[in-house]
Amino acid sequence: MLLKNGRKTRGRERMDAINAFVDAVIETEFNSLSSDCVSMTKYLIGDTIAVALAGSAADGVAAAVRMIDQSETGGPCSVVGHDRKVGAPAAAFLNSVMSHALDFDDTHDRAHLHCGCTVIPAALAVAEIRRPIDGRLFLSAVSVGTDMTARLGLACHRGPFDAGWVYTTIFGVMGATAACGKVLGLSKDELLNAFGIAYSQASGNGQCVRDGALSKRLQPAFAARDAVYATMLAKEGLTGARNVLEGDDGMMNQYVRGDYDRNILLGELGSRYEVSRLSFKPYPSCRINHVFIDAISRLKQRHRISTDDIASIWIDYNSTAVRCFQPEEIKQSPRTVVDAQFSVPYNVAVAVLYDDVGIDDFTLPAIQRQDVRDMAYKVHSREDVLLPTEEYMGRITVELVDGTRYEEKTVLPLGNPANPMSDERFFRKFEQCARHGVKPLTTSSIKALWSMMKSLDDVDDCTEMFMLM
Repeated sequence: MLLKNGRKTRGRERMDAINAFVDAVIETEFNSLSSDCVSMTKYLIGDTIAVALAGSAADGVAAAVRMIDQSETGGPCSVVGHDRKVGAPAAAFLNSVMSHALDFDDTHDRAHLHCGCTVIPAALAVAEIRRPIDGRLFLSAVSVGTDMTARLGLACHRGPFDAGWVYTTIFGVMGATAACGKVLGLSKDELLNAFGIAYSQASGNGQCVRDGALSKRLQPAFAARDAVYATMLAKEGLTGARNVLEGDDGMMNQYVRGDYDRNILLGELGSRYEVSRLSFKPYPSCRINHVFIDAISRLKQRHRISTDDIASIWIDYNSTAVRCFQPEEIKQSPRTVVDAQFSVPYNVAVAVLYDDVGIDDFTLPAIQRQDVRDMAYKVHSREDVLLPTEEYMGRITVELVDGTRYEEKTVLPLGNPANPMSDERFFRKFEQCARHGVKPLTTSSIKALWSMMKSLDDVDDCTEMFMLM
């Protein structure tokens, strides 16, 4: 084989994997989805809408809305929590910003990415262009889009921060394009072009997390917006690259240097959907924090530990979790809300002191509470290279002032499909989010919106959900 830029060229020995995804998008019908897939997709849509409602009041969102107002003169598409209509790309962008702002959105624990914050805002935006779009088509679109996003992440042998990329955005633009293409009914040729145009816009890096910047909340929104552009441009006849995943300069060669598993990428494509393996968050912060919030909560309850008796807390973590532990001086004393969202010491300290971690714990006044900072300074960490890296694993040890030590190994965090939240707990999250928005919903609107989410397959026009918001 020839070498190009230090990598082996694959020539044209096999058809690019993008073609299999195109076929899956076009051929997937609602009746082919399992009941579990449909149920989890409904939860994903409900969860994304809920966290977007809460995120409508988050830092940075008002500025994003003002920016759009300066360039948009109206359009057919709705903005969650705001009384205005904008164009489809702008709607996808704003609704995505809101759905990701609190870091309360879904996670695929093994793929190390979020799915709903790119796929659903983009699909909703194009649905409003083509309305009415019935609930069954919308559920199918979200299922295939989520599946593609997750499969791209799962196939990579390198974690996102090892490579410096944010997989939510890089792969999210492709999954969102799949969902938009399904909603718009693109032909095979149009969808291939749409993926090529989407790939031209794929981006997203981890530096904003390291620097605690609000642009962390914007990156998935760029992907959602760009997916709308890609599908709309392709429908107008513009062409894009064809070998976008496995070409010599394709996504899997450019972003992960060819270090991926094709069998994972395409295995059971069209019959198994990764939406069934999504996790939903009980706490509004990076998923890495959750295993340690759960662990310290179990320890405190089981051994009736008083906060005054805690001398130190030590956490051993695997390499996938390093970004929530280091640098220790920032994680123990967050500079910004984004720092706090990605800080295990901060989240553990809040859980120890207040027995829960909620939306109100991620504001500037909240992260500056002296009691929380004092407790966070007692939380120390060290990387254990022997811990498995497939998911966020670790051990937590609490040492009391009298020398007593208690240890807890982390297990699957609450919200994982193997440790799911109850329907009641999920509704409590939904209700909490709906009441935290820039325009809090009434009890009747919350119940009506929840009911629509649960019976979305019987809805004639999925965009009617905006009327309830």
